[in-house]
Amino acid sequence: MRDILNIGLIGIGGFGSQYVKLLLEEGERRGVVFVGAVDPLPEASPYCAMLEERGVPVFPSISDFYSRISADLMVICSPIHFHSEQGALAMEQGSHVLCEKPVSATVQEALELIRVRDITGRLFAVGFQWAYDPAFRQLKSAVLQSKLGKPKRLSSLVLWPRDTGYFARPWAGRIKTKEGRWVWDSIVNNAAAHFLHAMLHLLGKSEELSAWPVKVTAELYRANSIENFDTAALRVVTEDEVEICFYASHAVRDTVGPVFRFEFEEGTVFYNDPTVPESRATLLVRYRNGTVTEFGKPSHNSLEKLWVVVDAIRGRGAIPCPLESGLAHTTCVQGVQESMPDIRMFPSSLINRTGNPVLVWVEGLAETLFSCYQMGLLPFELSVPWARQGVPVRLSTYLSHLRQ
Repeated sequence: MRDILNIGLIGIGGFGSQYVKLLLEEGERRGVVFVGAVDPLPEASPYCAMLEERGVPVFPSISDFYSRISADLMVICSPIHFHSEQGALAMEQGSHVLCEKPVSATVQEALELIRVRDITGRLFAVGFQWAYDPAFRQLKSAVLQSKLGKPKRLSSLVLWPRDTGYFARPWAGRIKTKEGRWVWDSIVNNAAAHFLHAMLHLLGKSEELSAWPVKVTAELYRANSIENFDTAALRVVTEDEVEICFYASHAVRDTVGPVFRFEFEEGTVFYNDPTVPESRATLLVRYRNGTVTEFGKPSHNSLEKLWVVVDAIRGRGAIPCPLESGLAHTTCVQGVQESMPDIRMFPSSLINRTGNPVLVWVEGLAETLFSCYQMGLLPFELSVPWARQGVPVRLSTYLSHLRQ
């Protein structure tokens, strides 16, 4: 592989605009050339005019891109339901791929991407933020070296308000698109997906793998007028019988988290936990013997993953989050949806609507989910009046497909 790499980008609006900015500002210094982009509505991007000025062409489709240009690396920042199709085509055209989370809408699509990757010999990296973060990678190294002992329970809480403008996108909060394609958009599969994946990834048996979920029990709720859920509480059991508890909601008034508490035999990892003030924005472990080790301050918005992937293409390191790691998250999401297929509405008496754009939030929900986080329980187990019990879903079928 030559040292100068040609990079293409699918999606120049939304999160993709951050890649545009990065490539335009740092591309030359990093030894990469931004050769072209794909976006059916380029005028919606704040960088549309700048791309034209710099001579970076924008094509309406990935097929149009590859009919004119080749790329060593294709970065995919399109909606969830396009990931598998675009990722497979990019690899078939000779490109390595960095795809923003999640891997795909379904397990079947992710397995197809693995098949195409293995045939083409291309690299495929999934952009789950924490897997590339230096502080988190140090923590995972400590876990792999058994410095914390065996894992017992990992818990995370993410309360991120999203107003009605967020849900105005045509595929936001949908199970299927209007065209009938699976999307499964939700807080678990989109905005807070990084933090569920981080727990699975931390428990993986090597640097690049995630632990495999074998059972999921979920409670799914909504306050917003969407098809899928905006609030979730779930318990995941891994292949090694470690419990993962995850609580997330968009239907809250105030932003909290992500908050982590990862319990191991020899110590507990904290991040933003209000009971441990020194964990504010800092990943640290308190050992049973009283010592404290800090791993640093993770960055939620860093695009360092792009340069990690570029280095891997150049033969300087491995991909920290390949398809198999992302597949564990997608499998978990599938189980979540199966656990409570009929999303439950919050009682109308608890729903508030404030601001402009309107924020829909549920009275007392933040406090309930924080109590669940502290106790490792689901709302139904706390006898919350509006709560309903999810069905435990075993994921052994998905695991057998992966091992074939």
